[in-house]
Amino acid sequence: MEKPVQEAVDKISERADSLAESATEVGFRGEALASIAAVAQVEMQTKQEQEELGHLIKIEGGKLISQEASPSAKGTKIA
Repeated sequence: MEKPVQEAVDKISERADSLAESATEVGFRGEALASIAAVAQVEMQTKQEQEELGHLIKIEGGKLISQEASPSAKGTKIA
């Protein structure tokens, strides 16, 4: 391959690797939720089975408004 073409291929490969790494960190749903939370009001209530209390998190326009312990059922609910 010619040098400029190889450099372009290398840059594309690096970018693809970077995107793949970030996508696996939070997953597709995590990426979607982050995008929604950046422009909306989001309330998330979540609790793992082994936890006594869950968590209630409120985000508005991408900013964390509050995070507190909250009695809740196992699982995650987003509104």
